[in-house]
Amino acid sequence: MNIFGARGRGNTGTDLNSIPASAIERIEILRDGASAQYGSDAIAGVINIVLKSSVDEFTGNVVGG
Repeated sequence: MNIFGARGRGNTGTDLNSIPASAIERIEILRDGASAQYGSDAIAGVINIVLKSSVDEFTGNVVGG
């Protein structure tokens, strides 16, 4: 999110497209207790993207259209 169209005003640009979908194990969304765990920066909530820990396996995905 960019406030007033500029970075550096308390926000950070994050590109979630750089994480391949096959590397994600699960996504956790913390809403109410997020500020208790992560401090006052997490008033609106926190999204945790947990990546797969196994690197010895090959996974693939084929999409056609």
